[in-house]
Amino acid sequence: MGATTAGVRHTALIAMMVAIAAGCGNDSSAGDTPSNDQVEETSGATTLPPCNTMRRAVAFEIVGALMADDEEFNAWVADNVQVPRARPGAADLTNTYAAKGYEIIYFTLAPNNLPIGGVLVGDALNQWLDANGFARGPRTRLFAPDPDHAGRSDLPAIGISDELVRERSQGVMVDFAYGNSEDKILAFQTGGVPVANVFSMGDASGTAGSQAVPGDDLVAHGATVDALPKVCE
Repeated sequence: MGATTAGVRHTALIAMMVAIAAGCGNDSSAGDTPSNDQVEETSGATTLPPCNTMRRAVAFEIVGALMADDEEFNAWVADNVQVPRARPGAADLTNTYAAKGYEIIYFTLAPNNLPIGGVLVGDALNQWLDANGFARGPRTRLFAPDPDHAGRSDLPAIGISDELVRERSQGVMVDFAYGNSEDKILAFQTGGVPVANVFSMGDASGTAGSQAVPGDDLVAHGATVDALPKVCE
């Protein structure tokens, strides 16, 4: 029964993600979502749009989703020595999305003036992403909030939602997002990521209408993502 249920959910999840990748997800802003009509057909063969005009993205919160443990990041900040481990399957997941044509946006709630080992947090995290084999290059970027956003007690993650709104204003459709706390999940949703397209882990699994990653297993989840079609060339 358990295995059968898991299989059904896995199949349903693939179907949902494929529908979103094809531009027919149930986003409340569906009018802004690229549709199948924007995929040209030439001589019976489907031609994908160029990635510089069909800009789709996936957002990842680094500390919660991509690192193995939040406390390892805190220890790294404290002593500049204990470098956090990457969550198994996390780097492959970002590379799989990138191979499908998605831009990758990395987020941290740490303020951009936070020093780690003599460099600012953005530089430290970029080095960490490089060292652990995450998707990198001109179609990836990292966002760290300014201290005013990072210090907001009412919504510490407001910098994430503001940045996602800015991305959307520049024509970037953020289809999926990953986080491990309710404030990040709500920030992704407030920023325009459809509620059910936010994948959650840890104590926040399934909160606020998000999709829980079973067992926080990004290796198994990566197989689901690998079934997605490419969104651009």
